Amino acid sequence: MIPTDGLPAGMPGLKLAIEQQISALAAGQSTVIHFNYALTQDDLDLGAIYTQIEVTGTGPASMPDDKRVVRSRSYDPTVESTLDTDGDGKPDYPTVVKLPQLAKLQVEKTGKFLQTGPIQAGSEILYEIVITNVGNVTLNNVYPLDQGITFGSKPASGVLGTFTPDPVTLGAGEKSPPFQAVYTVTETDVVNATRDPSIGVMNMASATGITRNGLEPEVMPGEVTLETPWITIVKKALIDTVRVGEIVSYSLELTTPEGFGAVGIAVKDVLPPGFLHLPDSATANGAAVSSSVDGGTILFQDITVQPGTPTMIVYGARVGASVKSGEHRNRAFAVDPKTGQRVSNEATAIVNVASEAIFDCATILGQVYVDKNHNGHRDKGEPGVPGSSISDISGARVTTDAHGR
Repeated sequence: MIPTDGLPAGMPGLKLAIEQQISALAAGQSTVIHFNYALTQDDLDLGAIYTQIEVTGTGPASMPDDKRVVRSRSYDPTVESTLDTDGDGKPDYPTVVKLPQLAKLQVEKTGKFLQTGPIQAGSEILYEIVITNVGNVTLNNVYPLDQGITFGSKPASGVLGTFTPDPVTLGAGEKSPPFQAVYTVTETDVVNATRDPSIGVMNMASATGITRNGLEPEVMPGEVTLETPWITIVKKALIDTVRVGEIVSYSLELTTPEGFGAVGIAVKDVLPPGFLHLPDSATANGAAVSSSVDGGTILFQDITVQPGTPTMIVYGARVGASVKSGEHRNRAFAVDPKTGQRVSNEATAIVNVASEAIFDCATILGQVYVDKNHNGHRDKGEPGVPGSSISDISGARVTTDAHGR
């Protein structure tokens, strides 16, 4: 095989030593020459090799010297070619061996929150991408392509930072250095993420690149889902039904995902109207916890939630005299003690206040009269007052009859 002219751009002629001598070939006789060639990465990147063999033969001594030595080049009649490998102005039909090219990239993506504690506006997520060339050709200008972040299935409202480093070239089987980019969480992202924290923060990435021949790679994308760093509260009333004057105990179970570190928070608990917090009744995992009351809102302070381990707050409240029968709901949520920003779901609990047979369900009988002697009792001869209107605290009104009843 010889170096040639007229080959495709970038395609070198091959130089292979074929040291096989044929002692003689009779007229009409043929023989087969075998040789091997080890492909290079450059061959695979080009996608083909073009080969020709030049054969020299010497005829018998009886032939004239100018005709005794003959030379011939191989040709492949199946090749539709205009390649002129010997420069004589005629196509030479070299044998073409097409090489299968596989342009393929695999993306691996990871991510983590850079700050500890619950997700808030300004929290940062670091994404890292490693791209592997799993094909058999060299790929140039390899670079990540982000396909979007979602918070609770809603698209991110911010913009992911630029990946670094710059695009790279990857040979077959090579891995890229880690590409890194940072995303800053927005307030809208927090709202979307915390509607259903179980969905998490999802992100998918692809990649781009190109072969020497302009072939774009198939890409196996990478995906990562991060747990939403958020406090989850479950609130319960430890008794279903109470009466006015009795005490109801409430529990608050607080958890946060593993991997985010211990979280220091405060908890706000808004009692139903007329319910009174019992001072010094609150405990967190059995230990006394400080609390304060502002109106009907209790603030539990200095609460620490360990990842993967529930923190249980228990406290008591008394049902005040003004509380009416029926269902009464209270709600609780965690806040950042520094900013006051909510960092949990809002949990609720319902307790039923039973009716009082004497005060809520009794029939009241009476008469409006003129107390002439001002002794507070109706005496003989003191007349009733007809047409008087009487209303209760709920607004219900009654009018007395002709006798003041």
